[in-house]
Amino acid sequence: MSQGQVDKLARKTMMEHKRRVTELVEKHAPGLPASRIHLLKGDPEALIPGLAKRKRIELLVMGTVTRAGVAGFIMGNTAEWVLTQVDCSVLTTKPAGFVSPVSCRQGRKRK
Repeated sequence: MSQGQVDKLARKTMMEHKRRVTELVEKHAPGLPASRIHLLKGDPEALIPGLAKRKRIELLVMGTVTRAGVAGFIMGNTAEWVLTQVDCSVLTTKPAGFVSPVSCRQGRKRK
């Protein structure tokens, strides 16, 4: 791809992300001021903690998908890293339809 094509794709992707974030906000937090919504471009593990500190964020909401290993059943790599780097509350969510591969089973009754 040429640099022009890459730039065009990047702009298109950013516009799509903005549209999706706007839809989510309108559905789940109508009336939230645009100044409270931050769509960052770059390494989330560096950008999110920095923004949280600069803006004195009290609650950070992050979507999580998964990661390798048993710990990934609970939280993704990025969310786990961010959690260790911020001084605010963090609420993580899984996507609709997510089914955990870990089940909580009741202990077997002894005879």
